[in-house]
Amino acid sequence: MITARYAQLHPGELAALVLSGPVIGTLKGITSLLGMDVIPSDPIDPAFCPGTRRSGGPTARTPDEVLADTTASLAKVTDG
Repeated sequence: MITARYAQLHPGELAALVLSGPVIGTLKGITSLLGMDVIPSDPIDPAFCPGTRRSGGPTARTPDEVLADTTASLAKVTDG
């Protein structure tokens, strides 16, 4: 709780924040991730990722658009 509060009080000073702790409530969102394919450890060249700025393709998106899509995808996983 102290770390979370520090992050709230000093948002411009942190590049990232990782919080961990026990899961409270149902594990529906977490257990649904277990059925997914394992993420490969081989790096992916960003030039071959359609929809990113580096690919320069017609579907290139801004970072805000990518974040919005990612958030929506995560909501689908956790909402079932």
